[in-house]
Amino acid sequence: MMIDRERFRKVRWFFIKVTLHVLWWDIILRRPLLARLRTPYIPRWQKIARDFRELAVEMGGVLIKLGQFLSVRVDLLPEEVLAELSGLQDEVPAENFDAIVARIEDEFSRPIDEIFAWFSTEVLGSASLAQTHRAQLPSGETVVVKVLRPNIETIVETDLVAIAEFVRRLKFYKPIRRAVDLDRLDRRVRSGYLARAGSAAGGPQRRTLCRRLRRRCADLHARHLLGPLYRAHLDHGRCGLPDAG
Repeated sequence: MMIDRERFRKVRWFFIKVTLHVLWWDIILRRPLLARLRTPYIPRWQKIARDFRELAVEMGGVLIKLGQFLSVRVDLLPEEVLAELSGLQDEVPAENFDAIVARIEDEFSRPIDEIFAWFSTEVLGSASLAQTHRAQLPSGETVVVKVLRPNIETIVETDLVAIAEFVRRLKFYKPIRRAVDLDRLDRRVRSGYLARAGSAAGGPQRRTLCRRLRRRCADLHARHLLGPLYRAHLDHGRCGLPDAG
């Protein structure tokens, strides 16, 4: 299994702090003699949501998808907490252009100038998995190219392992198990993420420059690897550029 140890420690530490927060404030201090010591629920979880949003924007990857998933779950979180996470819908910073070019050149094993007549530095769309750029093929066709972010395989592997570990910890606490179906939530997060990732492969009518998305599904620990994907779409000046994924 290939994971980024430093990234794993950082993500894991955040989830450990959340676990300890839940254990102390929402389980231990719920007891009758201790309840008066509890601080209000919403401000505490607003802060956790803000901290998570900052971490997700900084580190990207599955954390962005997890935050976006939770930001619309009105059945799980109060409106004030959802508002803190809603910014993740459009707070995904673009990858460094040189890194994008390096990924393309590494995949094709040749300079980008030999692949495209020109390749725009402007980012048309940026998301947790990939970003899109306008380009022109040697044939003269103008296309939109979708490029997976550099090192996305390791990032995805690392984040999903950390999230799975967090879910396993929460299962030890009966009040949380009663309040939330953790297995279902874990499946929904992973399946929602993979559905979005799978859509990056494009439909049969779309022109593919390189290999399709490769997906390897493993056990409950969600060890999914994403292979390099570059997709070019014929652009006849119409709206509806492909989603960055």
